[in-house]
Amino acid sequence: MLKFIAKIKSDCNEIKIVKIIRDFSHEPIGIIKEKMANNTSVVETEYLNLEQLKVFRKKLEEIMELGGKVQLFLDDEIVSMQFLSNVIESQEDTKNQIEQVDFYMFDEED
Repeated sequence: MLKFIAKIKSDCNEIKIVKIIRDFSHEPIGIIKEKMANNTSVVETEYLNLEQLKVFRKKLEEIMELGGKVQLFLDDEIVSMQFLSNVIESQEDTKNQIEQVDFYMFDEED
């Protein structure tokens, strides 16, 4: 299954950044700090989980606002935050289209 993966580095606000990561991943602080220091995957989420993708993007944006450096991957390929946003938008559009079709199909049954 495809996953978005983020590597995160920070030269400032490390405590606040680690707290944001912990709120998302629920991993122990020591493990998060170790992953950041070793430049390995710190947080990840499934490609097809729309609600989790939205939370993932929000957390990454908060980290960047604090000065954290985010390197984003889709499995092994480097992607941009814009790509993540496009995936979310595409999934939202698909969800809305399905809901509209379901609504009209349900409405026709009456």
